Amino acid sequence: MQYRCYRLKDPTLAISDTQGKQTMLTVPAGSVVTVDHPATESSDMFDVVWNGRHVLMFGRDLSVRGEMVSSVTR
Repeated sequence: MQYRCYRLKDPTLAISDTQGKQTMLTVPAGSVVTVDHPATESSDMFDVVWNGRHVLMFGRDLSVRGEMVSSVTR
């Protein structure tokens, strides 16, 4: 399966789910995130891995605030 990696050009909001509680956090500019898959097929939210942590990000934010740096096969 192919996974896309993006380097964020600007700080970008993400949603973290810790012990059933959703919180907003800011992923700093320069960070590299790996897109796992869409959160749901009808959603514009994506599960991404940032610093070993699974968070949700909007696809629009990834395309506007990020640049694809690689594709990884796992």
